[in-house]
Amino acid sequence: LLACYREKQLSGEELDQSIERIERLKQKRPRCFKPSEPLSAHPEGPSVAAAIAREAIVTSVNRAKMQNNIIGDRSVAVIFPKISALNQQFAVESELLNEQLFLEDELEARGVRPETITIVGLEPSDYEIEQARVCTMTADRTILFCYDAQVSVGNRKLLETVESSARGLIVVLLRDPWDEALVKAGIPCIQAYGFRAVQLRAVLDLIFLSAHNE
Repeated sequence: LLACYREKQLSGEELDQSIERIERLKQKRPRCFKPSEPLSAHPEGPSVAAAIAREAIVTSVNRAKMQNNIIGDRSVAVIFPKISALNQQFAVESELLNEQLFLEDELEARGVRPETITIVGLEPSDYEIEQARVCTMTADRTILFCYDAQVSVGNRKLLETVESSARGLIVVLLRDPWDEALVKAGIPCIQAYGFRAVQLRAVLDLIFLSAHNE
């Protein structure tokens, strides 16, 4: 109503009629117009979200085979997209605004000290792709978090480059499950169906914690 008033889309009489209709509705349904209480997180929310994220994960190979690809004293390289760049479009979780720190903390919590963590743009440049390639060559195993290789030329080139250079590779699909069709046969592939912190933690648990516990 305020916008209509400012843009002069309704006459004074039409505005009065609209206000009367709203007042009648408020009297008829008072509960719908009561001031809402401030929202608060449900105490079981985080555990429920974590369980959903774990159950949603899909892998292209059996989990034991994938975990055997990463455990032991093998050095690990991680390649991860700059999710924080999306903060200009929608609210990115504060802990993901610094991807490097998030990964360092989460990996350390799982007893892992990666040899390198390479952060690349959502549309990786040739320079970033070359940086990632070099990192894969000095590590025994590489984990590539793929943002979207179906629609992004840079991400597809990054995937193909890392597939060729990495000694051992696990690909984590963050956004597009159809990217699995682009992953070479035999390379362990995880579909996370998103890149919220709870989903990333579920992926890291699958790769590292389960492996160490077997």
